[in-house]
Amino acid sequence: KPASYYTDAETGVPALRSLNVFAGRYDLTDLVYLTRDGHEKNSKSELKKGDVVVVRTGRPGDAAFVTDEIAGMNLIDLILVRPKPLLLPEYLVEFLNSAFGRARIYRGSAGTAQQHFNVSEFEKLDIPVPPIYEQREIVEQLACLNAQLKLCQQHTNCLTTLQATTLEALLS
Repeated sequence: KPASYYTDAETGVPALRSLNVFAGRYDLTDLVYLTRDGHEKNSKSELKKGDVVVVRTGRPGDAAFVTDEIAGMNLIDLILVRPKPLLLPEYLVEFLNSAFGRARIYRGSAGTAQQHFNVSEFEKLDIPVPPIYEQREIVEQLACLNAQLKLCQQHTNCLTTLQATTLEALLS
């Protein structure tokens, strides 16, 4: 019962919840904080760099890997994955957030009003694990593609603004 350990930001240890985790990123604007005692009693869920955090309820399957900024926090009602040495956390996150990974997670999710994904279903996931060098290459190529996508989105936004400004100038 994590809520029984809630405290304020000044004395507590930050804890991630589903609303803080998105595909490949975190939103740290609405964290809750656990007492030191609550954090120690739940030390199994203390995040370490290289861990992967997966959402269980609401947006099941949204995954992000733990960076230095997140390490040391705790988690509430999320799946914590500690990949073995033959699985890169970045690769696992890319797989889980991919359309292919999402389809597998969706098959294991339950609930009508709000989707829910259990730890036992996560353990049943068949995750393709190529050799480490291929995982690194996949992660690097996806990072390049994502950077290009971001640039295209920025360019599209600029063109949309230019179009609106031009139309406004023509019509006035």
